[in-house]
Amino acid sequence: MGIMKREKKTGIAALLLVLCLSVGAVTGLGGCGACSGPGNVRIELTGGETDGSGETAQENPQTGGETVQIPRFVSDSCGDSAALNRLNGETKLFTDALRKAGESEGTCIEIRSYPRENSRYLEVTTICRLSFAGDGEPARAPEEELMTLAYDRVNDEAILCREALAMAGLGGDELSIAVHTAYLEAGGDGEVEATEMQGFALDETGRVVSIYMKLRIREETGTEPAERFYVFDPAGKSLAPLDERAL
Repeated sequence: MGIMKREKKTGIAALLLVLCLSVGAVTGLGGCGACSGPGNVRIELTGGETDGSGETAQENPQTGGETVQIPRFVSDSCGDSAALNRLNGETKLFTDALRKAGESEGTCIEIRSYPRENSRYLEVTTICRLSFAGDGEPARAPEEELMTLAYDRVNDEAILCREALAMAGLGGDELSIAVHTAYLEAGGDGEVEATEMQGFALDETGRVVSIYMKLRIREETGTEPAERFYVFDPAGKSLAPLDERAL
């Protein structure tokens, strides 16, 4: 992708690459047809198994325990349409990849989901963090991934990054170059080695108001690069660090 360096990915990144390549595969899974009319589809957040122990990790503010909020699109008035099956299929791929990545001893998984909606679109952005605390192993920075899924209630359509990028009128190379330029114009330190679109936000007209980007940045020569999330404004061509509290 233009300035983006393509490298072999490892760990959770490699697993989620499989997820991205499977975007078009989880379609047409059956159902009763389109669910028409706003208000009959909602997002439920549930806990789920994240390791092989059989335990279900849920949010526990008192103990500071793991948080697991797995989103599911649910219809109140009819069976799941192909669009809802596609969205829930992506969630399953995402969480299955995390479950596999979390099999190593000492790995902790946190999954937080942030639903939002307007008069037409229902969407959820999910952020997952893998932290590592293996005995005798060097300290490792947590790995983070982000995913946005959206549902068009008018047309009964699933919207993922591929569709959102088209709705924004951008190509992948064009987005990568624009983000890189915005980072430099904002006075960002170091060199951007890679950019990846992982999420988005829509307004009620279908305009993409935000694109959530993962940037790999090498701040100093000879140091390990850091991965951080940023928000790109397609209209203003500006870039700012992602504030999870604003999702």
